[in-house]
Amino acid sequence: MRRLPPEEIASVTAKSAEILLGANLPDEAFCLFVQAKDWARAEEIFLDQAARLISSGRWLTLDEWGNTFPAMRLENNPWLLYWLGRSK
Repeated sequence: MRRLPPEEIASVTAKSAEILLGANLPDEAFCLFVQAKDWARAEEIFLDQAARLISSGRWLTLDEWGNTFPAMRLENNPWLLYWLGRSK
């Protein structure tokens, strides 16, 4: 059995996330983008979904999502910090 290298696994995972996003499943797509360490796409989903999650009472989900980002990503994007703060 052939093992895929980590970068190929990340690529397949990110492609799967894109498919989920196209099927209007942002929650599932976010998790896969995080797994693939595609932080830019995870940030996009986080920011696109933040207001919806809070308004529907899913602030804990937003908090969990926000806490998955590396500290450097949070420091470099004040909107991530804003929405993470709103989820408290």
